[in-house]
Amino acid sequence: MTAQWSKKPKFHMLLHLPASIKRFGPASLFATEKFESFNGVVRNAAIQINRHSPGHDIAIIFSNYQIEQLLVSGAHLYDSTVQEYFKPSDKVTDVFSRNPLIQQAMGYNSTALHESQYPRVKDTHVVQANLELVPEDIREMYPNQQVWQVASLQLNDKETIQKGSFDKS
Repeated sequence: MTAQWSKKPKFHMLLHLPASIKRFGPASLFATEKFESFNGVVRNAAIQINRHSPGHDIAIIFSNYQIEQLLVSGAHLYDSTVQEYFKPSDKVTDVFSRNPLIQQAMGYNSTALHESQYPRVKDTHVVQANLELVPEDIREMYPNQQVWQVASLQLNDKETIQKGSFDKS
């Protein structure tokens, strides 16, 4: 095996990627926003512990976080001492709903509630020189679907892919 061969992109593996992720989870060392965010929460909790029983202390801190989230969201909670349900006052929920800094401190991300606008087609017009036939494998895999070529896709607010995006530099 040559070094050049081992660096060659293996696009066939992309066909197996969804099944592998379902079976084994995301690739190791693959940083996702959700994962990185959770690391920040654990790190923040670990700062507040006394180091005598860190697992126990972090569990209590997470429990307190959950209670705070329930309170500021206006959830109906059960008070076992008086054996009845209660709801936080509007003043408690207003502190959270009207203050973006508190929302951010508690890890609330309002954009996660809305459907993502990415990926999306950025440019549908393909110049004649770049037109290609739909591969036979794709036509066989999706016989009742209409598949067509687009010029570029917007992956997120910063990244776009188009013809030549995966070519070696």
